[in-house]
Amino acid sequence: RNFPQQKKKDYRSLRPSRVRILGRHHFSSALQRMSVWAEVYANGETRRAALVKGSPEAIRSLLGKGSAPAWYESTYSSLAESGMRILAL
Repeated sequence: RNFPQQKKKDYRSLRPSRVRILGRHHFSSALQRMSVWAEVYANGETRRAALVKGSPEAIRSLLGKGSAPAWYESTYSSLAESGMRILAL
């Protein structure tokens, strides 16, 4: 379904004073990912966030068309070829 466009905020500068886990999906080998959704209290605001980590391929499939950074594929491929274990957030 289509959601209304919202102005994107840069959340990196926020200093959370409290995080409340609302729910979680534990790691699933079939999905190659796990997720948590939470309420984050920071700077007098309450925000809800969905946080996902998993294999780069699984995370890439969740991203909207054209939303992956230009370096995404080349970086994880290079790291994997070097024998490193990779997780994407």
